[in-house]
Amino acid sequence: MDSKTLQNIQRVLKTKKSGKLVALNLLTRENSTFLQDNDVVVFLDGRDTFCMRDIDRLGEDFTNTGKVLFIAAETNCWPLLYAHFSKTLLNLFNPKTQHAPWNWSFKENQICTTLQIEAFLRNEEGPYPFPNSGGFIGRWRKVREFLQLSWEVYKKMLKSDQQDDQAAAALAFLLSNDNSIVLDTRAKFIQCSDYREAFDNYCTPNTTLVNKETGSVPYFHHHNADKSFLEPYMQYVGNISKESVFECFWISGDTGRKIYLKDVCQEQRML
Repeated sequence: MDSKTLQNIQRVLKTKKSGKLVALNLLTRENSTFLQDNDVVVFLDGRDTFCMRDIDRLGEDFTNTGKVLFIAAETNCWPLLYAHFSKTLLNLFNPKTQHAPWNWSFKENQICTTLQIEAFLRNEEGPYPFPNSGGFIGRWRKVREFLQLSWEVYKKMLKSDQQDDQAAAALAFLLSNDNSIVLDTRAKFIQCSDYREAFDNYCTPNTTLVNKETGSVPYFHHHNADKSFLEPYMQYVGNISKESVFECFWISGDTGRKIYLKDVCQEQRML
């Protein structure tokens, strides 16, 4: 990635609603020589996502699903039930082809119901039926196509007061009409938790965190809140790390070094 592209990404990430989507769109336009269409890539929010287990088998586990793109998923239909989407109608059409795979207009609660039905039809039923744009894993070709569609939705379908990266991703998921693009409805790869849930959906048999509801052992955790809610998560992981050898970590984007969450917890408690 050249320095100009990196500077542009850093600039747009400072925007309130569109920064992440714009940055990802810039990445898809980057003429990368090191990424092939069939490569497996992972995108995660940087400030509120951390690894929950080593990723040695991540590629193998993903390949075994037979899917080409998993989008992180959560329990909350954000933001389609809130803010400027309330009591509005959206006409869904593919902004590139003008094709209308959904040939009716429906209100926001119907969009959420349709998302849930479509999520379960494409993958399997689970407690997480709504897209979370904070993470995805997939083949580079399909990731690029999905991000481009999300960007088109953002620019051409959403009004200015509706333009939100997660709303665009949710509508792009519907419009993709592609059974190989699925939501991670059972948190096999990315666990999304609302700050109100904290880690209540985890148990700790042996040395790892297991989702009690699905039995999955996610690779990554993403908490749906701002930085102020990260501290309770850190405290929780810090407490369980005293009883097991399990270690959550970030990977530094600057040095590539693992930063263990339990160490950050300890530093926080000493402040």
